[in-house]
Amino acid sequence: MRYTMNAKDLTEIPHYGPNSTWSTFFVGQELGDRIDYIFVTPQYVRVLQHAVLTDSNAQHYPSDHFPVLAELSIKT
Repeated sequence: MRYTMNAKDLTEIPHYGPNSTWSTFFVGQELGDRIDYIFVTPQYVRVLQHAVLTDSNAQHYPSDHFPVLAELSIKT
């Protein structure tokens, strides 16, 4: 049995946003690889939705990593 899995692979609502989580600081340049994850134990957690957010302020991203967001529900 695998104890943890990538939340993106378990989401009930289709993933929102790019697959990449790394970029330069500048909007419009090519995105990098997926280097940020949220891992969950499917036996105990449901993944309701998963997203990579790419909001920017002007022409710059605030970080070279995009935020990864998951809405989770604890199984009872």
